[in-house]
Amino acid sequence: MITLGVIIGILLLAGGVGAAVKSTSNDDKVATARPPSSESTTTTEPGSSSTASPSTQPSTTTAPTTPPGSVAPVSPLYVPPVTTQPIVPQPLNLSPAVISAMVNPAVVDIDTRLAYQNAIAAGTGMVLTSTGVVLTNNHVIDGATTIGAVSIGNGRSYSAHVLGVDPSEDVAVIQLEGASGLRTINAAGTVVKRGDPVVAIGNAGGVGGPPTVTTGVVQAVDQSIIASDPAAGTSEQLDGLIATSAALHPGDSGGPLVNGSGQVIGMDTAASVPGQSAVTVSFAIPIQRALDIARQIQAGQASSTIRLGLPPFLGVQVAPGSGAGGRSGALVSAVVAGGPAAAAGILAGSLIVSINGQPVDSGPGLTTLLRQFRPGDSVTVTWIGPAANARSARVTLGTGPAD
Repeated sequence: MITLGVIIGILLLAGGVGAAVKSTSNDDKVATARPPSSESTTTTEPGSSSTASPSTQPSTTTAPTTPPGSVAPVSPLYVPPVTTQPIVPQPLNLSPAVISAMVNPAVVDIDTRLAYQNAIAAGTGMVLTSTGVVLTNNHVIDGATTIGAVSIGNGRSYSAHVLGVDPSEDVAVIQLEGASGLRTINAAGTVVKRGDPVVAIGNAGGVGGPPTVTTGVVQAVDQSIIASDPAAGTSEQLDGLIATSAALHPGDSGGPLVNGSGQVIGMDTAASVPGQSAVTVSFAIPIQRALDIARQIQAGQASSTIRLGLPPFLGVQVAPGSGAGGRSGALVSAVVAGGPAAAAGILAGSLIVSINGQPVDSGPGLTTLLRQFRPGDSVTVTWIGPAANARSARVTLGTGPAD
């Protein structure tokens, strides 16, 4: 198993700082009740995967450069280099230019606004239906309060809303509003093998326009990684992934990984970017696995991991850990002005101890309880104020950012 330091691929433009992941600020999550993040260093388990030898280095189009005066994207976080094994790559059946021309019309550039983080993000998506159902990574839209997309096929801009997400698989499905007649991806049903040539296509740099094309080779299949999200302070194990030498740039997440015949075999999701003398290893979710999840979302089938629509919004940020002053609960470190919690009189420094009589043991526990409800639901919140006074109030939950 390869331990991955961070899921990469979206570009943030916030406060003069660009980021390849999400903002790593400790106070950027206020949607429902998420704790602030704390970065951790991870290591690679030796002998866990096979990658390309230096003789099979991938080729790539040049990543977009940032014009003077604009914000440059930050490189992906590093993880230790991965052990490599020699590989004999197979040739592409078609040229990268031909493959790109075949796939690009079914690609969209995704742009999101994260109002509670004062940030703008950009990533990539793939069109699944002519009416604008789009597949992307969950981390591309995580925290978004507004989502838009530009079709590479017709050049039109669309507003979009979230149909559902599966954070445990890093999959999200959005709907472009008012879309029709869009080109859709051609998903491969063939078996992916080590040595197969691949092409990664995406919105490198988050600048939009013609997608960037990167070539490489399949290093290994059925790979497992631990992918960390420092902004949310969480990590997920992703299994069954395709490992390739096609280098990913910030903004490529959610884009198609394509075989030598122009068929989509995966969704680009993560990357290990090693030191100066080693190769890059990128990871893609097999397209059929992602499509299975997308079909469940389209059918309105929620599960223990699939969440439909947008989450409820309480409007607090909570500190890490559980409780304060010997009491269990979620310690509020910040309150969103004008949000439901603020309207109820909850202040920073308060300790939320129950929702509808169900005890809250921690910040994550509060998030879990809130996910039982829908936006617009009325719940009873009980908390202990900064002055140690116990209070309860009925609160109507708002609509939160994507999660």
